[in-house]
Amino acid sequence: MKTISSMLMTQFIEALAKEMPVIAPVKNEETVSFQPWSAGMEIEWQKNSLIPPKNLFLPQVEVLYKYQVSGVNGEIEEIDADDSPRVLLGIRNCDLHSILLLDKIFLTDDYIDSAYQSRRKNTVIIVLQCSQPLSTCFCTSLGVDPRGGEGADLVLIELDQGVRGSDKMMYDPGRDFGIEARTPKGEEILKKHEDFLSDLQKKPAPLENCNLHLDERGVKEKLPKMFDHSIWADLSMRCLGCGVCTYLCPTCYCFDLQGKNVGEEGFKYRCWDSCMFSDYTMMAGGHNPRPTKRERFRNRFLHKLSYYRERYGELLCTGCGRCLAKCPVHLDITYVAEKIKEAKADVREG
Repeated sequence: MKTISSMLMTQFIEALAKEMPVIAPVKNEETVSFQPWSAGMEIEWQKNSLIPPKNLFLPQVEVLYKYQVSGVNGEIEEIDADDSPRVLLGIRNCDLHSILLLDKIFLTDDYIDSAYQSRRKNTVIIVLQCSQPLSTCFCTSLGVDPRGGEGADLVLIELDQGVRGSDKMMYDPGRDFGIEARTPKGEEILKKHEDFLSDLQKKPAPLENCNLHLDERGVKEKLPKMFDHSIWADLSMRCLGCGVCTYLCPTCYCFDLQGKNVGEEGFKYRCWDSCMFSDYTMMAGGHNPRPTKRERFRNRFLHKLSYYRERYGELLCTGCGRCLAKCPVHLDITYVAEKIKEAKADVREG
């Protein structure tokens, strides 16, 4: 394992940025978000971003094509996705795993999303290992290893360099990192920038356990029999339908196709949507198969806990904890899973 000292990390990032854009978790007052890095920006190494980096592969708004009409004739201009090389730096393993889950949607089966594919192919991913989970983290319950790195090109490893505080290990934010290559792309980067690396050996920082757990034992077996259970009405009564859980979730991928037309010109675009919104399933004729919060709430959690697993073998959650931190009424997936486990047979069940 090679080491990058805290004094050389900024220079290493500057060298990468001269070759291609570096997208990193940047601090902006109290918010952390993934942005194109430039000299002088402060990278957040200790807290995860509020908005997950899924928008780098599935943009919040993306123009697909433009068109122009003249009488009975028309022209369509397809908008190609930006496929220029870039570096995604400082992504956590929970968010890295979420990209692998999205890959199964957009890069498998009978259809490959070409825009998603080109962004994915041309992104070098440098994952940052975690050692100190937040109180809202539960990634290990979902089989995500905070020190993993599956799917990354390079892995940054937090090194043990702290001093003992009264109740926990306190770390210097100007820490050194170990760095390991996991792919030929990663090996090429390390070889090209070996002047920033040293062989100084330190142990990885001690890993603290997540205090929160999602125990979904038994949920898989119960859910197929609970489609008409009264639990969905009871739980959804609290839900505000604001959609913050879907927008901040790294694995939610619902989108809508919209158009803008001005005179003889216009364009079609794809934008994020939410299954929690009332018009998400509204059909052209006015029928809505999910007319109330109950149906929409049920669909969201059946998708997370059942439907995706039936198709791909995993839960559609990575334990990042954003829904716990930001749901205004605390209807996060850990709470819902526990209520499902506690639920007894209902006379409304089929």
